[in-house]
Amino acid sequence: MIKDISGAYLKAFRSLFSRDVFVHMLWPAGVSLVVWVLGLCFAWGPVSDGLQGWLASWPVLGVWLNNAWVSVATGVLLKLLLLMLLIYFAYVLAVLIFAVFAMPMMVECVAKTDYSGLERRAGGSLWGSAANAGVSVFLFGFLCVLGLPMLFVPVVNVVVVVVLAAWFNARCFSYDALMSHADAQELRQIPLARRGTLFVVGTVGGLLGLVPVVNLLAPALSGLAFTHYLLQALQRERQQGAG
Repeated sequence: MIKDISGAYLKAFRSLFSRDVFVHMLWPAGVSLVVWVLGLCFAWGPVSDGLQGWLASWPVLGVWLNNAWVSVATGVLLKLLLLMLLIYFAYVLAVLIFAVFAMPMMVECVAKTDYSGLERRAGGSLWGSAANAGVSVFLFGFLCVLGLPMLFVPVVNVVVVVVLAAWFNARCFSYDALMSHADAQELRQIPLARRGTLFVVGTVGGLLGLVPVVNLLAPALSGLAFTHYLLQALQRERQQGAG
């Protein structure tokens, strides 16, 4: 498993230097960068101050926050938490844009270069990709609401963020990676049979998504890793079936 995952990311990194792939990587990252900068400029300070004021309005907690040192420490912690969330949601936005618009074109580029002999059975479609992305965003939002209290717990919040990102990556990218080459049955069965490994592939992308600036490029690298892993898995399945 580790060999397949590391191989997929090495191939993904190599694919990034293809001219066509590089172009499709840049514009989703650019859109997310604009959103991230706007969030830092206009939302970061006011939201953290608003949260601190809201916490201070609680009867018991407000008394504790009246201490100057506690108030300063709480403000710093809230700003750090919001910064992490801004980085995270910039990554999620980049994943969504990339999955819906750029991923199909990048899969085509990779398939021509590395999997030209793989038969196209078109079990998926662009409408299916858009529907999958929409459902993924809805479920992701629901899970984020459920996990919101844990975001205030140090260390646990990082684990929650990475796990959610790993799930979101696997959910968004698996369909797009296979939709042109797999038939309808393969499109369901191959990700299902490898869901544990795909979660690990998504986890690597989720960890990269926590690194500022890198988080804007991580969706492309993660999406390419899913593409290489799943197309290679599809190729092996067919070879074994033919044998």
